[in-house]
Amino acid sequence: MKFKDNKISFSILLILFIYSCSSAELNHSEVENVNENRSVQDTTFSLEDLYFLKGNWVDSVTFKLYNQEFFDSWSISNDSILGKTFQLKKDSLKTDTLSEESMAMFSVGDRVMYIIRKPEYPVLVYPSNKKSGDSLIFKNMANESLQEIIFINESSKVLKLLLRGYQADYKREVIYNYKRI
Repeated sequence: MKFKDNKISFSILLILFIYSCSSAELNHSEVENVNENRSVQDTTFSLEDLYFLKGNWVDSVTFKLYNQEFFDSWSISNDSILGKTFQLKKDSLKTDTLSEESMAMFSVGDRVMYIIRKPEYPVLVYPSNKKSGDSLIFKNMANESLQEIIFINESSKVLKLLLRGYQADYKREVIYNYKRI
């Protein structure tokens, strides 16, 4: 009797195993279909899609705890967009510039290249990846610390900048909340 019960238990486990494998295969194909549909909606973007950056922006919220603000200034020059960003630290007596970066965006073929240059650091290059809604995504997975830069145009006066980095066992991201000044 005991042997017969083991056969039944084994049969039930085998049936459950086969069903779960076929169910996982179905779920995997559903995910692939969703990704295929999503990639059809996502499109590349042009330099003109970034013209909303023109002007001066300030983020005084993201690092408020550390008395730090970020100022960005963007201009359109011929066939490129040029920018500068400053990280400022304020205290009751003075304001210090902690860092400064120069940025440039220009078209190369059907892609927009985003170049970041910080003194005494290597130049970082991010090709345009896709446009999804109001988000313009630049991606460079070869970079060690920062792989994605996402500009989110919330309105004519509000811009979010999402910086995302992936490591083997975690994902790190910072969202800057800019307002036009």
